[in-house]
Amino acid sequence: MKDHKKTKAQLIGELAEARLRVAELEKEETDRRQAEKDLIESEERYRIGIENSNDGVALVRGDQHIYMNRKFLEMFGYDSPDDFIKKPIYGSVHPDDRAMVVEYNRKRQKGEMAYQNVRQS
Repeated sequence: MKDHKKTKAQLIGELAEARLRVAELEKEETDRRQAEKDLIESEERYRIGIENSNDGVALVRGDQHIYMNRKFLEMFGYDSPDDFIKKPIYGSVHPDDRAMVVEYNRKRQKGEMAYQNVRQS
């Protein structure tokens, strides 16, 4: 039968390695928590900036609005984002501009340059 006893020096070495690994894990957890805190703060600054912008801002996923700020609602004469959220973007576009918006959205979804000068009425 093989002797499975470890020497005191081996046990001290393993304990030192375990302590080092625990310290590494604690550092990783501290870094993760700090990154999470930084992300939350960044998102809050972004949200405040967008909400208080003098420009109308709408976020679109696919062909549906998923967010818009107050200025966007004001520009289109609406009181609530419920009038836009989860509805196709094309329903809120003037019929004369729908083809342009469809093309813009198609390019945007493909990652192509989609900016066009907006015609002034």
